[in-house]
Amino acid sequence: MKKQFILYMILVVLIPNLMAQTKKELQKTDFYTGEIVIQNIQGVISLKKDQEPVFDFYADILNTGDKELDYSINFRGTEPVKAKTKANEKGRQVLKPMYQISGKQGAVRKIRIDLTPEINGKIPAKKTQSSNVKVEIPEDYVVIRANKPFKTEEEGWKQVIYFQQKDKYLTPLDFVYNINGMGVAITKSISPGEIRKGTVTVSLKVTNIGKKQLNELWVEDNFDPRDFSARGPEFTSYTGEINDSRMIWRKSIKTLEPGKSVVLKYTVTANYDVKDVSLDAATATMNGMLMGVSNKIKL
Repeated sequence: MKKQFILYMILVVLIPNLMAQTKKELQKTDFYTGEIVIQNIQGVISLKKDQEPVFDFYADILNTGDKELDYSINFRGTEPVKAKTKANEKGRQVLKPMYQISGKQGAVRKIRIDLTPEINGKIPAKKTQSSNVKVEIPEDYVVIRANKPFKTEEEGWKQVIYFQQKDKYLTPLDFVYNINGMGVAITKSISPGEIRKGTVTVSLKVTNIGKKQLNELWVEDNFDPRDFSARGPEFTSYTGEINDSRMIWRKSIKTLEPGKSVVLKYTVTANYDVKDVSLDAATATMNGMLMGVSNKIKL
């Protein structure tokens, strides 16, 4: 039980912490306020088995000024590319982001790609109008967690995922994936939507998005015992560091075929009206290996 909870803390809490760190960095940044505007960033990331990933990115740029401008552009942490664009004209520059992969020795890996653009060494004050990042996935790879919304599609024999945004400040893209062909998508919901004192039903829809049958899949959720209480054989308590106390719910799915879904439900009792908090994500593991992470629920 302790092992699974530690795994949860590393892979579920880490990404929000990275996002908070990025936001803090942006607040301290000296922004670029000149005439060069990034209209679109388009890119393809090709994940490779036993090889480094391949990146193919470019940025569409508009000079909104009334004279030709010399400037530099790059993704944060990489070498600036010198460019020149005439007044009121568009340009296009090929860019390559900095990235980091962790967990190479195990089935679960995490990649972080810094897509934060810089103009003349500064982050643009204006939002990027659109971005479209396509990730090509090898046959046995399954994306199980990301810090941005994505959609999955099939292109011939290849599986691809798309990260698309409009009018956003671009920040690092993080996603976690399995390289063993196994993974699940978990959708967490509650009823009623607004938690009042009394019974609350938690629903977890678990879908096998991999290509292999899953056996003895353990689904785990947790909540703060100061807000909720529960009884039953599926509930246990966990106490870690100071102020780290959890009620943990666990249930096993004996078999889950590829493409199939199972809905698991359990009930807890709200000790009072609960609001302005975030309910943690649920996780799924098999043989101690992470298979999937759900959404969080903000109240």
